Amino acid sequence: MPESRELTFACAEDFDLDDLLGRLGRRVSVSAPEQVEFEERYYDTPLASLHAAGLLARYLETADEARVEIRAVPLDPGLELPGGGPRASLSGREDPARTLQGLASSSLPIRVVGSLVERASVHTRREQRLLSGKDLSAELRLERVEVHANGNGGPKGFRRLELRLLDGRRRSLRDLGRIVRETRSLSAEDRPAPALDPTTLLGHGRRPGRRKPRFAAGDGVGEVARACCAALLDELLEHEPGTRAGLDPERLHKMRVATRRLRATLQLFEPAFTNQRRGYLRDDLKWLAARLGAVRDLDVQILGLPARKQALRAGTDEEWRRLLRRLHERRAAARSELLAALDGDRYRTLVAAMRHSFTDERSRGRGAAQPVGPLAAKALQKRLRKLEAALRQACKAQDPEHVHAARIQAKRCRYVGERLAPLFGRRMRRSLDRLARFQDQLGEIQDGVVFGRLVAELTRELRPEDAGDDGFLLLLGRLDGYCRSRAKEVASHCREAVAEHHVAEALEDLEARRRKLARKLGSRDRGTAR
Repeated sequence: MPESRELTFACAEDFDLDDLLGRLGRRVSVSAPEQVEFEERYYDTPLASLHAAGLLARYLETADEARVEIRAVPLDPGLELPGGGPRASLSGREDPARTLQGLASSSLPIRVVGSLVERASVHTRREQRLLSGKDLSAELRLERVEVHANGNGGPKGFRRLELRLLDGRRRSLRDLGRIVRETRSLSAEDRPAPALDPTTLLGHGRRPGRRKPRFAAGDGVGEVARACCAALLDELLEHEPGTRAGLDPERLHKMRVATRRLRATLQLFEPAFTNQRRGYLRDDLKWLAARLGAVRDLDVQILGLPARKQALRAGTDEEWRRLLRRLHERRAAARSELLAALDGDRYRTLVAAMRHSFTDERSRGRGAAQPVGPLAAKALQKRLRKLEAALRQACKAQDPEHVHAARIQAKRCRYVGERLAPLFGRRMRRSLDRLARFQDQLGEIQDGVVFGRLVAELTRELRPEDAGDDGFLLLLGRLDGYCRSRAKEVASHCREAVAEHHVAEALEDLEARRRKLARKLGSRDRGTAR
């Protein structure tokens, strides 16, 4: 994640702004204050359906204008969402709730059922100053915020200080941040400020946290499988509205991950379901994952394009914008296919079949009554052996496919460990986290491979207007060469990732935990036999 260009500080009641300005004045020049005041009202359905989709419907009134807008609240606070959402200006007599409902229905691929109601209002008084120095330009904001939530008691207020880098190096922002921290009554967070979301701030529309299924080694496979699969189905459906809205790529990513985990869990608990039922669910989940993956892959490439531009240092801004437009066109086509799939009978039938399979006793397989402990020990052993073999191949072969295969095996091993963690102990988390970081690093390598294939496809599918543009053709050629040269180094990158994330130690720890469980089960079986 790139380093933040913004620092946020919570202010206590005795916060001394004059003291802070005096400290900053020794490092930079501070402008006269500018006062800004505005009113926000937030709308949602009575069941907070927009909030469930990761959306905020807002009416904003300032001294200069009044407008309504629908924007996404990122799951990842460090992610800046490009483009925002739909918005419209209002005249004095228009009803914000009605205008917002029409805006949602006409601009987003979701249907708002029922009327929107005001859920919260926020009054903000902001005092802002410009900070100027030799190597930076920044903005200092002190905000006094008062939140009124309908039906949730009286107003709640807080103060916060924001420091934003407008121009200059991020190191300069860190230096200013150190000065700010010296001021009394400030609590700092070194990450981008989360978007103000009164519904979350005050508990409106907040979903209760999902409880991970708990079980013991003697519990039946069928019971454990249904509990784990039902929890993953809830997670998948939780992110469907945000995936449909399409403003925050993390919502789609979470839905795709839940789909993959469901497939892996069905494979893990094979004896819990009939062969016919398990095969049908896995095939249709694979179909759904492919639709989600087509959009997700392009999201990753679009978000990563600025970093590739900086690394290559070639091509004009217009040529990079043309490349970005091509990626957005492909994403729009993939997203249309995804929305058609989510609206189709196959998806609805799949969700209904999963609900039935994870609750109905008649979906049980022949081995559903066997204890889950022996299955867990055997499954983890199988995954560890496959991962070790894949790593040996990936670290010596200069082939991206072998590295990708190692990443897949690391992911499957981690899924098994996470799903069966109650049997192996809490401290297993550290080893699984190491595998997760290793998997993410290999994922960056795979993203580069996917980007290279994408560039090759764009080169083969040139349009008539590209024929005379030597600059764009040269950019595609340089990108292709850059991706090819990076692909030749995948084995060394894989070895570096194995060492950096202590993968060998993680595998040894997982194997030791597997053996401990196997010994425990063996002694229990011998005690039962006696």
